[in-house]
Amino acid sequence: LGRLVSASADHSIRVWDLDTGECLQTLTGHQGGIKALVVARDGSLISAGEDKTVRVWRNGTCVHTIETSSVVNVLALSLSKSLLFAGLNNGFISVWDLSHDAGLTKRATLKAGEYSGVRSMLVTAGNQLLLITGDDSGSVKYWNISHSEWPSSKGVLLAKENSKVSSLAMDNKETSVLVGVYKRLLKKKLSVFTKSQDDEFKFRGETLEEHHGDFVNAIVFTRNSGILVSASEKLIKVWTPVF
Repeated sequence: LGRLVSASADHSIRVWDLDTGECLQTLTGHQGGIKALVVARDGSLISAGEDKTVRVWRNGTCVHTIETSSVVNVLALSLSKSLLFAGLNNGFISVWDLSHDAGLTKRATLKAGEYSGVRSMLVTAGNQLLLITGDDSGSVKYWNISHSEWPSSKGVLLAKENSKVSSLAMDNKETSVLVGVYKRLLKKKLSVFTKSQDDEFKFRGETLEEHHGDFVNAIVFTRNSGILVSASEKLIKVWTPVF
């Protein structure tokens, strides 16, 4: 419909008309900056942030509010399993079931790091559903979420001391995972992993060091063309991947 939804540090969510640039609606209710926003399959908006709440919005109205144990840095959805994941600043991941009309049902709590905030997450849709997480300890972990028993973790992709994982992205074919890493001295690294059909990962190398003047805040693949977009503090770049 040509709509864009934004979440802001001023505690508001805004719905925009992409054709005219007009703000169509402003949603208020959060008591702190909003750090994460996702759109559910039914069109509901789910937001979270500094006020330690997760909120579900339908037709411009907040219909559910859930309190969390810490600030929420990131949200991720598994549409096929109707699951919502919230990455918290205390190193835990809260998991909710979205399949019930009554609201969010708590399913599990995963421990991603020891007092290391979870900064980035993504969910795959391959042979096995995987949740991939990045945190402030410089670790990238992956979890098998295909079944109802929740493991501590399935494996570790990356572990870099004195680093923070700022962003994660997977290409449309789900064969490559990109990891944006911030290190105090190096600042700007993007690590590349390839994923096999049996969900095994292999490190391919690091890139973008010379292209971004600051650490990479966000990376995303466009849905249809597979073009890669990366963003740092003052720079957005568009790439044609060669992996």
